Amino acid sequence: VPTTPAHVLDLRDASCPLPFPVIIKPVHEGSTIGLYVVNTQEDWAGARRAILDDDAARQVSGSPARSYMIEPKIGGTARARELTVGILDGHALPIIEIIPADGLYDYEAKYTRNDTQYLLDPPLPAGVAEQVKRYSETLGKAIGVRHVARADFMLDQAGNPWLLEINTIPGFTDHSLVPKAAAHAGIPMPELCARLVGMARRDAAK
Repeated sequence: VPTTPAHVLDLRDASCPLPFPVIIKPVHEGSTIGLYVVNTQEDWAGARRAILDDDAARQVSGSPARSYMIEPKIGGTARARELTVGILDGHALPIIEIIPADGLYDYEAKYTRNDTQYLLDPPLPAGVAEQVKRYSETLGKAIGVRHVARADFMLDQAGNPWLLEINTIPGFTDHSLVPKAAAHAGIPMPELCARLVGMARRDAAK
């Protein structure tokens, strides 16, 4: 499964260990909280200051500091396409392409704005849909995911998919991505819930 090189952030580094542009994001966090898009050395310095300030505030409150990772921004300064694949009982659901209005699928684009587009079964270069579905199923099986998950990919300008992450506890409201994909596959929310209960009972009986 193709993934980009990544580094653990060391705040003692005055310069970025990867060429710009990069993404800095917390290792143990969700919903794009604490994510920084870094295009220049000035951005790097600003992200370091913000993370240091956050660490200091957490120390005062007794909360543990966040660990961060650095990875290349897929597509560089151009916009890459973002794809997500739900996995239900080891099998890929229909692909969803996420198109945020301002180019970044951040917290606001996910939860507070109404201009993010979600395209089900989007038109993709030849073979890409099959690739990302196969990668998602392979990854879920390799790490032992049970029942439900969601894998996220970025598609670069050459049509190459790159894994971002696999979410083992994906959102599960009637507006969330896995239920959207399941509904598109003919599995409405009540049936999806019933299937998950059935999977849990099946596996508990083994």
